Amino acid sequence: MKELRFPDPAPDREIAAALKPLLTPPNDSAVYWDGLQRRVMAAVAKDVAFPTWWSVSPGVARAGLVAAGLAILALGALALQTRELEMRVAYEAVTETETEVARIIPGIDEPYVAPRPQTPQR
Repeated sequence: MKELRFPDPAPDREIAAALKPLLTPPNDSAVYWDGLQRRVMAAVAKDVAFPTWWSVSPGVARAGLVAAGLAILALGALALQTRELEMRVAYEAVTETETEVARIIPGIDEPYVAPRPQTPQR
């Protein structure tokens, strides 16, 4: 039977022991925690002062709002058109009549009459 074995953890213990004094905070010293808070807040304030990649300029925001509004208008018009088409199809299915107004277009809506063959005259 094969047994799962891990390497000796001794080097990890040595590294952890060497880093422990560097990473542990002082014994609940208020000066340390106040200084840490000031450093963190200063870093946050510095990041807010400069625009970052996720910030949006007013011009781009305005263009985005206009594009979103146009997209909403287009989707609304498409929804109305689809609803009208569905209502027309449902009406035609029930009544078996077409709802379009009859049109007469010469050559299209008139029945086709084949020309009579001409007989040779003597």
